[in-house]
Amino acid sequence: FGMQQGEVFNGELIRKGFENLKKIYGSQGYINFTPIPRQDIDDEAKLVNVVFDFDEGHRYRLRRLDFVGNTTTRDKVIRREVMVNEGEFFSTQLMDISLLRLNQLGFFDVLKDEDAEQKPDPKPSPGPDGPETYWVDVNLKVKEKGKNSIGFTGGVSGYGGSFLGLNYSTNNFMGYGETLDFTLQGGTRQSAYVFSFTEPYFRDRPLTTGFSVFYRRFSYREGDQYGGYFGAVPLGGELFAQGSKGFTMFSSYPLRSFTRFGLSYTLSNSSTEFSSVQNQLFYSSFQFTDTFTGLGSYSSVLSSTITPTLTYNTINNPFAPSSGKSFTALMQFTGGPLGGNVKYYKPYVEAKWFKPMNKRRNTLGMRGQFSFVSGYGG
Repeated sequence: FGMQQGEVFNGELIRKGFENLKKIYGSQGYINFTPIPRQDIDDEAKLVNVVFDFDEGHRYRLRRLDFVGNTTTRDKVIRREVMVNEGEFFSTQLMDISLLRLNQLGFFDVLKDEDAEQKPDPKPSPGPDGPETYWVDVNLKVKEKGKNSIGFTGGVSGYGGSFLGLNYSTNNFMGYGETLDFTLQGGTRQSAYVFSFTEPYFRDRPLTTGFSVFYRRFSYREGDQYGGYFGAVPLGGELFAQGSKGFTMFSSYPLRSFTRFGLSYTLSNSSTEFSSVQNQLFYSSFQFTDTFTGLGSYSSVLSSTITPTLTYNTINNPFAPSSGKSFTALMQFTGGPLGGNVKYYKPYVEAKWFKPMNKRRNTLGMRGQFSFVSGYGG
């Protein structure tokens, strides 16, 4: 309660103390715990004596957990985020954590305490505690929101030329909670193809796995601007093209609630291509060569990167956060025994914090980042 004998009486601390007691008792299955305060006030001495009568009630077990409103999302996708199992003592604390985990998925409108409707049975029935076992049923009401995003892009510009594109994204593919993204874009100067897939529960275990493959290319066609610079003009419509292709594989596993350790591997190849030997000779005449590696600026850059990651996240919603915090720390290692022709390491730290303000009508958000990159081994 945060009050000691002899201190000034504070009714607000009494109220908060009751809330804390209900959480403590509720975490042990006493969902009907009721505190009753009795006050004896001495006006002349300016003193008050407080006596608390506690009605603990019965200890309840979860008999049945039902879901209402999930027309697409499979029951097991919701159930695996709920930390209270049928047959165990019901914990209001674990139920609160379960609602937060479900909100973090972004599949539903924000779930609140009242969406987990508790229906305690006042009469006992046989169970693990004998014939005097008390049970509670919980109906969890969800409201699904749009999970698919489809976009069409297109246009004409002096820099990018003409292009058309299609992208598709879903965070709940076929109702299994899987994430699928792909982007297709082609045009006279630029093209991009990206496909990624994430499985949050590999073989029904809390092991998140996934991969991403990509290819990007951009063609530079500004040859008329270079006429006379070096006494030569590149031949053909394309000066040069820069492209990159590669893939990423990743996985993560929970260490404890809201804390995960992840590991990813990326292999990418970036290079500059020339439409003709004459163009390559034209540019090679003034390119700079790195003193240490001997690589030129038009050489192929092969990067092999492994990244361990540690994350902690209690942010309540990925799209419209209003409370919670997150912390991310990772270290990229590129080259060395991993292969490739570049070597560097890059630590990265990020912290976010959100707090509701103005009676939850607004949110104050803060974000900090720190990172640097450095080469090693020449």
